[in-house]
Amino acid sequence: MAKKSGFIIYILYFFERIFLAFCIFLTRILPIKYIYSLAEFLGGIGSRFLFKHRRRVMENLNLAFSTEKNWRRKLEIYRNFNINFAKNSLEMLYSANNSRQKNLIQSIHIVGQENLDRSLQKGKGVIAIGGHFGSFGIIGLKMKDAGYRFHTVARAFTDPLRKKMYEKYRMQQGQSFIYTRTSTQALKRIIQVLRKNEIVFLISDENKRHGGVFVNFFNHQASTNPGPALLHLRTGADIIPIFLFRNQDNTHKLIIEPPLKISYRKNYKDNVEEITRVISQKIEEYIRKYPSQWMWTQRRWRTRPPEEKAQGTNLTYRKY
Repeated sequence: MAKKSGFIIYILYFFERIFLAFCIFLTRILPIKYIYSLAEFLGGIGSRFLFKHRRRVMENLNLAFSTEKNWRRKLEIYRNFNINFAKNSLEMLYSANNSRQKNLIQSIHIVGQENLDRSLQKGKGVIAIGGHFGSFGIIGLKMKDAGYRFHTVARAFTDPLRKKMYEKYRMQQGQSFIYTRTSTQALKRIIQVLRKNEIVFLISDENKRHGGVFVNFFNHQASTNPGPALLHLRTGADIIPIFLFRNQDNTHKLIIEPPLKISYRKNYKDNVEEITRVISQKIEEYIRKYPSQWMWTQRRWRTRPPEEKAQGTNLTYRKY
């Protein structure tokens, strides 16, 4: 049974690799405007026929917005999200082609660059925090082009087939990544980067299964990675929100905010919780502004607080 399961997984990865290679081929022969047209087509098809995918997105929209938005508005967000997701995915593959990458980089306009420059003048590096907004995977390309030493912290691939395939693709992009293969090695590398007065970029809107801090996120407790807070308290580096959003003409706006304002508490644990809460609040603020550009397929509220389990009041997904 185990061999059969392994064989099936291998076959799935085989077709995944073929599909990825085919998409990369398309991005190399088609002008970018046709790439976007293809993405709109694929996004529209996905909205209609990916039923399991639709259920997850609508469940999350119900959790986030409850009665704040009606069913039609949630469905509109879902459809637009699918189109944006298809565009983001093809853009990331497009960026692996160095001969075309420059066109994509030039379509990104930076707003608030002076905020980053002021923080770097302090000499402690910068902890950039972001979320699954827009084509977040190409932020590092724009920052590198703008002359910054920018390192994206990324989850390591544990499967050898996927590791070889996707890390090769990332190398072709030309970005700098810090992989979280082991927390000790990743932390050591991050500290080195900050001491060199460089920038580390952490995606801060994912569910943290173990070791998370529970903070309010759309009126529900969500287990959140305390990593940015711990790094800030250890190094004194500013925490700066950086988000990338798509404009209607498929250009991009890269927003660099001023450093987060933090009200420090008396003890270390409370400080970690407060900083993590402020980060989550900032991400929620931008999801409300750009709801169709966030990654709604995440199980953001999957891990529940111990007290909910003890009381038998675990969060359940509402039907739509």
